[in-house]
Amino acid sequence: MKNLAIFLLAAFTLSACIKEDNFPQPNATFYGKIIDVETGEPIITSTHGAGVVRLIEISEKYPDNTAPQDINIGGTGSGLFRNTMIFSGTYKATLHNGPFQYLGDTIEVRLNGTTEQNFDVLPNMRIRVVKDSETSITYQVDRPEGITGDLQKIAVLYNTWETVDLGTSNQVLGNAEFINAHSGMLGREFSYDFGTKFEAGNDYYVRIAASMYGQWNYSPIIHFAL
Repeated sequence: MKNLAIFLLAAFTLSACIKEDNFPQPNATFYGKIIDVETGEPIITSTHGAGVVRLIEISEKYPDNTAPQDINIGGTGSGLFRNTMIFSGTYKATLHNGPFQYLGDTIEVRLNGTTEQNFDVLPNMRIRVVKDSETSITYQVDRPEGITGDLQKIAVLYNTWETVDLGTSNQVLGNAEFINAHSGMLGREFSYDFGTKFEAGNDYYVRIAASMYGQWNYSPIIHFAL
């Protein structure tokens, strides 16, 4: 009988704790694209968070002498961003840490359920790549009108799987060649032949990256099937 009483007391205490800890959970989703304002295409970046959407909650629960913690939503590399674990509320939203110039001002968004918001930007550089043989490419790096800054480096990247990114193991494996560059190279065509780097019977994925202000813009990926 004593053991039963202890068991019932423990169950009641656990039940009370569960009710007391029943706090609201994040229930809002915020997603969208970071878009080249002139081409309408999503901005291609590194898969490791370049082009971050920053949210700051606007709420009466934060007195004037305090501030909520920023919510940073990293990019996916394809110009898309998404966060499915945000508390409903009103937020200020802006962009930072990307290879582009944000053309807008900080905006106010009301998050409740699922909310889509796109951001127009001007990329630091646009990169065009075409395949011109079984083992070679031609590429061109351009700086949009309205962007100031010097082209610093070009990276020729390739891999045997579809992830081709300076944030992956390409550099460790030696599958990246860095070229010191300058703004006199903007708007000119250059060729690169992978030659013996490519082996018959393999698939290769290639792209060009270019840096300005230490930020990298990327070309689309080109697929080689040997």
